[in-house]
Amino acid sequence: NRARFFLMRQVMHVSYFTLFMLIVFRTGTPIDVDTAKQDFREFNDRMWVGEIDLAGTDAKLQYAWVHLEQLRHNLSRQRFEESMRVVAERKRD
Repeated sequence: NRARFFLMRQVMHVSYFTLFMLIVFRTGTPIDVDTAKQDFREFNDRMWVGEIDLAGTDAKLQYAWVHLEQLRHNLSRQRFEESMRVVAERKRD
């Protein structure tokens, strides 16, 4: 269950990145792939206490980037490999 939950969180990161990038893209806002990316946990903490409001296009863009960066980080972890192995083994049973 933990392996599946971890993997589903990665699907969530892909989904949020895609959704928020589409929203920003439709506004015509230029998207700079070299922009500085914030830490996922820090961004979410600031959002929950009201320091960041996702109503603005810049915040939406940054939210997309933090999800992509968290996904990249998680995909490079050993936990990802282990989760894939566990889920693959369960599927064979």
